[in-house]
Amino acid sequence: MKVNDFVNLIFLLCIIINYSSGEQLQCDYIKHSDGYNCEMRSVFEENKEITSVIGEHKFGKNDTDVEVFFITDSSKTKFVPTKVCGVLTKLTKFDIYGTTISELKKEIFEDCTDLKKIVIKYVKLKTLEEDLFTKVDNLESFVLGFTHVEILPQKLFANNQKLKFLDLSFNKLKQITTEFPNTLTMLSLMNNDCIDGHYDSRSLSGSTTIDKLVKDTYRKCAPNKTSINSNETSYEAIRASIIEDQISENENKLNALEADIENLEVKMTNKIEENLRTLKAFKSDTSDKIDNIKKEITGFEKTSKDQSEKFMTSKNKLDKDLSNINLKLEKNEDLKRMSGDLRAEINRNENLLVTLFCFQLVMIAAAIFFGVYKNCYYNRNHGARLVNDQTNPNF
Repeated sequence: MKVNDFVNLIFLLCIIINYSSGEQLQCDYIKHSDGYNCEMRSVFEENKEITSVIGEHKFGKNDTDVEVFFITDSSKTKFVPTKVCGVLTKLTKFDIYGTTISELKKEIFEDCTDLKKIVIKYVKLKTLEEDLFTKVDNLESFVLGFTHVEILPQKLFANNQKLKFLDLSFNKLKQITTEFPNTLTMLSLMNNDCIDGHYDSRSLSGSTTIDKLVKDTYRKCAPNKTSINSNETSYEAIRASIIEDQISENENKLNALEADIENLEVKMTNKIEENLRTLKAFKSDTSDKIDNIKKEITGFEKTSKDQSEKFMTSKNKLDKDLSNINLKLEKNEDLKRMSGDLRAEINRNENLLVTLFCFQLVMIAAAIFFGVYKNCYYNRNHGARLVNDQTNPNF
């Protein structure tokens, strides 16, 4: 066997071993408002480490574009796969919905360094591991609801120093022992067994933190778990005492509310009277303004009428001037025609004069020619007669 073939065989064996110890994650890829989602379709009968993902991507996306991983409440899986963030490396949100899920291992959130929000709802959890979120350094929001959790571990959020939003509503919480980070700005404990409250940054005064506020408010609801399990009557007594305190507090709030209502009635009456006075003053001022506007409109109408009459007068004058101009233009046209006729007549006369002049020249030339001819003829005849007379004395 060649060295290259041996190396390829070793590599193939490593791949086979790797896949035999892991599992493929089957995803339906969906695009939601919170990002590109992977909805898990695999069903796991035990905690399996994910080594690859299969599924048909959409919108030209790939595994590095997946931002949200969620298990729906319709899934029948009993376990959540571990190290999902190892293959879906850009996850920012992790949602777990499933009535058949009863435990969560810390390995689920390994390598989830970019994870910012975790939602766990409708699961049969009774507790959470204390180091569940140890490696989720950037966690900002955690929602836990509709579970059977009675107590949260004290150090559950010890490494989550960026946590701001914490919703623990609709669980079975009976006591508060958890240490909340000072970065927390909203905490909801609504609809728990003996805890029911909502806190945000507006509830704080001075240097009071949400953690201190919750502990002070529910200090009577924090017996140790052993006493709750061993002595239910003691717990009921504590709960009854809490209810009495709440009733007393509510009565005080009700009395204060009644006083506030009375003060509000007085304030409203005074405010209504003040508004009526303001309305009357406004009405009077408005009437004066309306009268002034009417006067301005009347003046504007008169001015407009005068301007209109002036305009019509100017228009009529302009029309008359235009008529005169047109008449003059027509006369000028007649003069032009007469001038043209006269020029043509002059041209004809000039031609006639030239003809007459030429005729006169011809006549003069003819007269001159005739005179010269006559003179020549006379001289010749007279000369001949003289000769005859000289040669013929009898003549």
